Parts: sequence; structure tokens; C-alpha cells
Amino acid sequence: DVTPLPHNGCRPPKRRRI
Repeated sequence: DVTPLPHNGCRPPKRRRI
């Protein structure tokens, strides 16, 4: 998975319009 924001622990990143 390639995400613009790093994951905080095991929590998913905030919903952002990419």
C-alpha cells in the first residue's frame, strides 16, 4: 500500500482527497 501519510501505529491515516 502506498499512502501519502504515514500510519500512526496500527491506525489508518485520516481520509484525504488524493
